[in-house]
Amino acid sequence: MAPRVALVVAVRVAVVGREGEIRVVPLAPGQAPPPGTATALLVPTGDEDAAVIGRLVGL
Repeated sequence: MAPRVALVVAVRVAVVGREGEIRVVPLAPGQAPPPGTATALLVPTGDEDAAVIGRLVGL
């Protein structure tokens, strides 16, 4: 049987922070992050995480 491939491989996000609290905001392909934010890749560690991330970002 061939291995399953997770639906979500990685999601590019903007990381917004203030006073010890952070928010992760998904970015559309080619979308510039808001000023003053950092960009990162959110990578699931398994199929279950991939499914949850996919639902959160509307996939």
